[in-house]
Amino acid sequence: MLALSVLGLVFCLVLSQSGDKMKIIFYTSTNSPKKCDATGAFIPESKKFANHHGDVICVSVPCRGKTRDQRAQVVYDELGRHDKIDTVSFACHGHPTHIQHGFGIRGKHNNARLAKILAAKDIRRVIFYCCSVARPNTKISQMSYCGDLHNELYALGCNAAIYGHTTAGHTTQNPFVKVFINGDVEGKFIVEPGTKDWAMWRTKLRRHQTYRFQFPFDLEIDI
Repeated sequence: MLALSVLGLVFCLVLSQSGDKMKIIFYTSTNSPKKCDATGAFIPESKKFANHHGDVICVSVPCRGKTRDQRAQVVYDELGRHDKIDTVSFACHGHPTHIQHGFGIRGKHNNARLAKILAAKDIRRVIFYCCSVARPNTKISQMSYCGDLHNELYALGCNAAIYGHTTAGHTTQNPFVKVFINGDVEGKFIVEPGTKDWAMWRTKLRRHQTYRFQFPFDLEIDI
């Protein structure tokens, strides 16, 4: 069993019975040129996420040929349809300062605007199955995309846990995952790379059929 220091009390603060709240996952539904990123990763992994949890709405976000405004509007519209949302997830391309679905640290569709909507819903967690969103691009910002979003939410009184990858890698199996909570804008690795539990963590994410969809909801990680 692996009991991680970043979990424990931290998760007890944010993970309680969700009642009749629901989960939403937004996924990129159009492949990038000469790639199978949507049909090979974002679409099937989102469906598996939904099948595992059961109470999930899957929302398609067409990206190829769509403007940032159009992509972000899909997210705004769906969030506006529901009052009780427990978890929002994104399965799309990510970067240190923005995600493919139109949101970024800067610009019209910035994290401050997104945070106001999420905080109003009393979101408990936001999961980014996206590359590099938990790593800052210091030429642009000292905070990563995830850190910036958590900072905006925390300032609004919403202590939602934010999950994201620090590197490029598989949509859901990338082990370099950080969690941002309690005003921590740098985030902490779920499992610190290079520690004795690292190999077990990587193996379970890769080989277990559903663990990669469940760990953000567990009070304690059991490898």
